[in-house]
Amino acid sequence: MKKQLLMLDTRAWLTDLDLRACLPEDRSHLLDLMCIAEDGKPKGFVTLGNGTAVPDGQIARMMNIDEDAWMAARDRLIASKRIHRTESGSIYIARMVRDAEIAASAKEGGARGGNPNIVTGRKAPRAKAITLKFYLSQLPDSLADDADVRDAVGEWLEYRDRKRFVLTTDAVDRQVSKLRHLKPEQAAMWLRCAVDKQWRGLYPPPAQYMEEIDEKARSEATKKAKEEQVRKRRAHEQRQRAIEEAVDQVSALRTKSDRARLYTKLRDQHGKKFADQVADLVAFRAEMAKKHGT
Repeated sequence: MKKQLLMLDTRAWLTDLDLRACLPEDRSHLLDLMCIAEDGKPKGFVTLGNGTAVPDGQIARMMNIDEDAWMAARDRLIASKRIHRTESGSIYIARMVRDAEIAASAKEGGARGGNPNIVTGRKAPRAKAITLKFYLSQLPDSLADDADVRDAVGEWLEYRDRKRFVLTTDAVDRQVSKLRHLKPEQAAMWLRCAVDKQWRGLYPPPAQYMEEIDEKARSEATKKAKEEQVRKRRAHEQRQRAIEEAVDQVSALRTKSDRARLYTKLRDQHGKKFADQVADLVAFRAEMAKKHGT
């Protein structure tokens, strides 16, 4: 059996204040999870040999603690952002996932010849820039034809170019393999999450990120609803003022012919309903004036 070596920054482990703030037993559980995730598929994920997520009960047994104790520790580690959970419930360690992506990218670059400025004896071929058109051509039609996905891919490529993260065709193939089975709204969220989290690769959005997106959407919906209420109220007030002004204009006219011409003008400008409301209000005021002898 091949020996696996866990890359551990011992100085950070002993001096990182956020990490040292975790309970000693939680740090012990985190180290166990890192050992499991080292063999995860993909690397950094707490999975079984076939790539499926390890159930909470099995994780507890692997750590020799009861399930309730593990669940409490898990929630504390998630709250402190030492571990994360995907929408499907898989646990992963973000730093290990990012390191694995960087290592894969470096390995791929080395296979292509490394840095042509320092490789001696030969020139390594430069990778061509990945265009939006090429990236979309690799996606299934169900994603490539979606406007939101196209925008998200554009944001992803622009972000990588801004950060000077080289994107090769092999890396595109790996990313597309993760996206092709997703729905358009899910694929767009994966891409935007990677940009927001400043990741080098595409990974399932953490549950906390999903909650933030949902909260933002609810806030936007509430804001739009309030703006719509204000718009309708102002439109109603403006219409009522226009009706009042029209009633005053009609009341000032003494002949039926003059009033008829004005009603025709109001109907042409504002519609039949507006003219009828003016006529009803004029009649009501006339009746009240007659009743009270004014």
